Amino acid sequence: MSLVSISGFLALITYIGTIIPTNLTTVFPDTKKLKFIKFLFKNRRNTGLATFFLATIHTTVTISQKEINLLSLNTYFIYYTGISSFIIFTLLAITSNKFSIKTLKKSWKTLHNLTYVVMVLLLIHIWSLMSDSWTKLTGIGLCLLSLMAIIYLIRLCIEFNKKGKQKLLKSHITSRV
Repeated sequence: MSLVSISGFLALITYIGTIIPTNLTTVFPDTKKLKFIKFLFKNRRNTGLATFFLATIHTTVTISQKEINLLSLNTYFIYYTGISSFIIFTLLAITSNKFSIKTLKKSWKTLHNLTYVVMVLLLIHIWSLMSDSWTKLTGIGLCLLSLMAIIYLIRLCIEFNKKGKQKLLKSHITSRV
């Protein structure tokens, strides 16, 4: 297996480690009690920074081994998913500190929700760029990421239903007053 595949897979696993706690505990509330989930919540920032570090290695090795010309506009059309993901990971890494949280306030959370855009980009990235050269890691990574995407969609449905019920309850309360 190549260093490109291994570094990409490790970056993907650490990325999943950053998104799994919130998604899993929303969909399966009993998972809040699991030590592994508590560990991931506690170390989310470090896991995110590890993701950025591994994505940087993956990007650097890919550019080097595939001799990618960064001055060619065609490169950006071919690798738009990887480039976009890396830009988002860079923004998230730069703002993963207390100073940024205090400075950006509500915008910080909005910015860090871009991590879910990365999920879609990575699904496309893996599927489109690895279609010619699948490895065991590719299949495992794609399955894990697809599972996370499904759990995320279920989470969105749960949160949407809660908001709808809250609005209904508020309107019911205000109409009685």
